[in-house]
Amino acid sequence: MFAYFIVAVVAAIASYMLTPKPTMSAIAAAKDVDVPKLPYGKPYGILQGVAPIATPGHAWHGDVSAIPIKGKGGKK
Repeated sequence: MFAYFIVAVVAAIASYMLTPKPTMSAIAAAKDVDVPKLPYGKPYGILQGVAPIATPGHAWHGDVSAIPIKGKGGKK
């Protein structure tokens, strides 16, 4: 029974050591978000019902901005 425990510990250590480490990528800023937009001055139609759309786009996507979180969430 003790041998099973040793094998399990060795297997756990080996699997931890052999897992690939994730690389840290750059954090995307709000200005880097790629939102489809309509060109300035181009009219756009209003769809009612179901219709195929060749080039989807929209006129407004909301305020795309990043607000840093400064609170200590969850601590009492």
